Amino acid sequence: MKILFFIILVIGLVMPGTLWAKNMALELDGETAIEVPNSDSLNPKNAITIEAWMNMSKPAGECLAKDWGGKRDYIFPEIVQNGKGLRFVLWPGTKILDVPGLEPNEWQHVAGVWDGKEMRVYIDGEEKGAAPFDAKELMATDASLYIGVGDSKSWFCKGALGGFLVVSVFG
Repeated sequence: MKILFFIILVIGLVMPGTLWAKNMALELDGETAIEVPNSDSLNPKNAITIEAWMNMSKPAGECLAKDWGGKRDYIFPEIVQNGKGLRFVLWPGTKILDVPGLEPNEWQHVAGVWDGKEMRVYIDGEEKGAAPFDAKELMATDASLYIGVGDSKSWFCKGALGGFLVVSVFG
């Protein structure tokens, strides 16, 4: 298995406006987001792992999404269940894996994994749920990757992403 893409966003840069780093965490204010323009390396085909340290204060929102205007690849983590759960979404076919166990206003490590056969979600290293998803490959679009918002302005995240955010694609 070779690594096709590996991006690490080190949260230690001071950013202009209301989206900024403080004490090594990216503060998401619920109104602004980071857009990472599309590239082939952001369109995984056979497998993906997305992980982050997070401390969310709003009970809903899409914190990382390659999803805009109906062009969808993947979303994780999405805060659901009134702030107590996570959602991992992949396309084609809109495969959704919802899991409980997220604690609002607490630092937790989250990971969404798809190995080409199964989706899994982990919180603090403990598997919280799994679902089969035997797609030949994920849908690829020209949508940008967004950190802090999902497919519309109503899906902003509010809270903090700390340490690092990793999107790795293997194939």
